[in-house]
Amino acid sequence: MTARYRDVMTAITVRLSDEDHKLLQLYCLATGKSQNAVLTGLLRGELDRAMPGKRQALAEPRDPGAMWRAIGMEPPPVDAEADGWAREVLDSLGEDDSAGRAAA
Repeated sequence: MTARYRDVMTAITVRLSDEDHKLLQLYCLATGKSQNAVLTGLLRGELDRAMPGKRQALAEPRDPGAMWRAIGMEPPPVDAEADGWAREVLDSLGEDDSAGRAAA
């Protein structure tokens, strides 16, 4: 999936030497790509090469321990009290309160 400018994204500052910046500008002119597209492509490629499978682990929101296991670590233990509270809150969000809203 390719991110678009309308998507929510994190911004970072990249510090380049003057020489690297000029090379980046020349490359962008030659290829017709934006600096952002070039740097994002390079970063993605390097991260996928260095950390194969990690992007897929991040894409699975139903398994919060997936990223921990993907980097070779066991997920931290779940705090039973906090987990119970979170589940109650999530369950309450799914409850139909249409009768209460109609009476108000």
